[in-house]
Amino acid sequence: MNRGDRWLLVLPLALTALGVVMVYSSSAILGITRYHDPDYFLTRQLGRAALGVVVLLTCAKLRLSRLEAVAPWLLGVATGLLTVVVVVGHAANGAVRWLRLGFFSLQPTDLARVSAIVFLAWWLKRNPPAEHGLARGVLAPLALIGAVCGLILLQPTLSSAALLGLSAFTMLFLAGARLTHLAMPLGGGFVAAVVALVTHPYQMKRVQTFAGFLGHGVVDHQGSGWQLDQSLIAIGSGGWLGRGLGGGLQKYLFLPEAHTDFIFSILAEELGFLGATLLLVGIALYLWRGMRAAARAADPFPALLAGGLTLQVGLYALANLAVATGLAPTTGLPLPFVSYGGSALLANLAAAGILYRVSVGVEGREARAGLVFVGSTRGLESQAVPESGFRIRYLSTRSFPRRAWWRWPAAIAANAIGMFQALWIVGQERPDVVLGTGGYVSGPVCLAAVLLRRPLILQEQNSIPGLANRWFARFADEVHLSFTEARAYFARKDHLRVTGNPVRSHILGGDRGTALRAFDLAEGRPTVFVFGGSLGAHRINEAALETMRALKGRVEVQFILQTGRDDFEWARRTVEEEGLPAKVMPFLRQIHLAYAAADLVVCRSGAMTLAEIAACGTPAILVPYPYAAHNHQEVNAHNLVERGAAVLILDRELTGERLAREVAHLLADRQALRRLSAHARTFARLDAAERIVHSLERYEGGRRVAPAASGDVGEEG
Repeated sequence: MNRGDRWLLVLPLALTALGVVMVYSSSAILGITRYHDPDYFLTRQLGRAALGVVVLLTCAKLRLSRLEAVAPWLLGVATGLLTVVVVVGHAANGAVRWLRLGFFSLQPTDLARVSAIVFLAWWLKRNPPAEHGLARGVLAPLALIGAVCGLILLQPTLSSAALLGLSAFTMLFLAGARLTHLAMPLGGGFVAAVVALVTHPYQMKRVQTFAGFLGHGVVDHQGSGWQLDQSLIAIGSGGWLGRGLGGGLQKYLFLPEAHTDFIFSILAEELGFLGATLLLVGIALYLWRGMRAAARAADPFPALLAGGLTLQVGLYALANLAVATGLAPTTGLPLPFVSYGGSALLANLAAAGILYRVSVGVEGREARAGLVFVGSTRGLESQAVPESGFRIRYLSTRSFPRRAWWRWPAAIAANAIGMFQALWIVGQERPDVVLGTGGYVSGPVCLAAVLLRRPLILQEQNSIPGLANRWFARFADEVHLSFTEARAYFARKDHLRVTGNPVRSHILGGDRGTALRAFDLAEGRPTVFVFGGSLGAHRINEAALETMRALKGRVEVQFILQTGRDDFEWARRTVEEEGLPAKVMPFLRQIHLAYAAADLVVCRSGAMTLAEIAACGTPAILVPYPYAAHNHQEVNAHNLVERGAAVLILDRELTGERLAREVAHLLADRQALRRLSAHARTFARLDAAERIVHSLERYEGGRRVAPAASGDVGEEG
C-alpha cells in the first residue's frame, strides 16, 4: 500500500492521548465521589481509545470503492439504530440517546453523522447539483439527511442535528450547488431550528442565558449560567502556563461535565494559555491536512468524503470551544478526540482512518502524475478529467453573472476562498510551469503562479481575449493565440504566438460507416449534426425541430440532435410522436462519430468547436451565442465566414424557417458543401497541441531551461 499523509494518523492519536490524560485529571474527583474509584473514567477511556486505534488502522486500510458501494446501506443501518434508540433507548440527563450493549453504550448519533457524510459523497458524485438542479441535486439529498436530523431531534439533541444539517449544506456547496438553490432549504432549516427551540423550554433557556451574557455581560451565576460562569473561571485562572497538570480546582465538582463538554476549560486551567494554544494548533493542523487530502483527491467521492469528514470535526471542535468560552449557548457537544466518550471517539478515529486512506490514493497518484488539472466541481472537468486518468484539484470559484449583479457578493466570497485554495495548490504542487486557459477558475491559479514566482503560459482560444488572459498576459512568459486578430488586444507583443486551438486527437479518427451504424442512421442519406455545446441550447433545439418538420417529406435528410439534459425528454418525445428523422441524445461522449457522420453541422461558434470543425473540414452553419463576453462568438464566426468556411445565422434571426432554408440550399448544392469544407481545413492548425506542449517542456524546476525556437516568439503563422 502506498504511504499516505502520516499526519492524519499522528495528530488524531496525539490528541487522543492528550484526551486520556485530561480525562483522568478532570474526572478523578468525580470518580471518587460517584463510584469510589478515581480510575473509573480513566480505565473506560483507555479501553475505548485502544478500540479506537484498531478502528483507525482498519479504516486506514479500507478500500474506498467498498465504502462507496455500501454507503446507502450504512445510512440505512444508522437510521434504523436511531429509530430503535428513540423507542427503547437508555435515558440519561433527560435525553434518550444511548443503546445498552452489555458493558458498552452506543450513541447512534455518532454513527449516523459519519454515515451521512459517506452517503452524501456517494449521492453527490452520481447526482452533481450543477447538472441535476434543485430537485434531485439539492432537495433530494437534503430530504434524506433531514429525516436523519429529525430522528436526532426526537432524542432530543438539537445541536447534533443542527451540525449534521450544516455539514450537509457545506458538502452541497463543495459539490457545486448554487447558492440560490441552497437559500430555500437553508431558510427551512432555520425555521425548523426555531420551532425546536420553542418546543424545548430548556434549550430556549440556554439561548436566553447566552443572549443575556453576550448582550449585557450578565451571567446567572446560581442558575442556568452556572456552567458558563465556572468554565470562564477555569479558563481565566489558568494564566500563561496554568496551575499544573492535576492542579485545577474547578473539577472539584464546581464545573459540571468537566470531563466531557467542558474538558477544554480544565485543560486551559491546568496547562494555561500555552497548553490551550498547542491543542488548538493540533486541531488546526488536522483540519488542514484533511482539507489538503480532499483538495488533492482526483475523484468526486473521496474529495467530498474527505471534505465532509474534516469539516464535521471542525464544526464539532468550533462548537465545543465556543460553548466553553461563552461564544455560543451551552450544549452537550464533545471536543473531538479529547472529551470522554466512546461513540464519539470511535467515530472520529474512524473518520481519521478514512481521511488517511484518501491521502494514500493521492500520494499514489502523485508518484505517477506529471500533470495536474485545476477545475471546478461545477464543470464538466470534474467528470471528464478523472475519467481520462488524470489528477484534478478543485477550487470553490464562481463567475460574475453580468445580468444578475445580486449574485456578486456570493461570487466574491467564493472566489476569495478559491484564491486561498489556489495559493495552497500551487504552493504544494510546485509545478515546473502553469498553463492558464482563461476563465474564472484560471484567474486565481494564474495569480497564485505570479505571486509564487512560477512560470506562466497562457492559451487564449477566442478572437477577443477574456479579461483574465488580458490581465495576466503582462506577467506571462508566453501567450498562445488561436486567432491572429487577438494580437490587437495585448499591450505586450514580444511573447505572443499564434498556434491555434488544440484539438483532441480522436476527433479525426471517426469512420462514417461505423458512425452511421452507431447512431442507427441510414447510409446514403445526408446527415445534419445539430448541437448547442455540452449543455445544449434551447433556441437551437427549437429551430432544429421546426426545421425537421419543414423538411420532412420534402428533403431527404436525417439529423443527429444533441440537446443537453434540460431539453432531452421534450425533444425525444417530440421526435417520436411526430416521426421526425432524428437521433436525439442529451450529450455525446463520442463526438468524433457525429462529425464523421455529418455532411453539415449546425452549432454555436465557441473557439474549441470551430477548431474541431476546421480540423474535420465539416461545413457548418454557425449561430453565435449572443451573450458571450464581448460578443466574442460572433467575432469568432466572422473569421470563418469571411474565409468562405461557414454560413452565419445570428441568434436573433434564427427561426425554423430560416434554418430549413439554409440546410436545404446547402444539401442541394454539393459544390457549395465541398467549398465550405476545403476553406474550413485552411483554418485548421493540427499541430497546435504539439506546439504548446513543446513550449511547456522548455520549463523545469520553475525556470526555462531551453530557449524558444527561432521565430517562435511573436510568430503569426
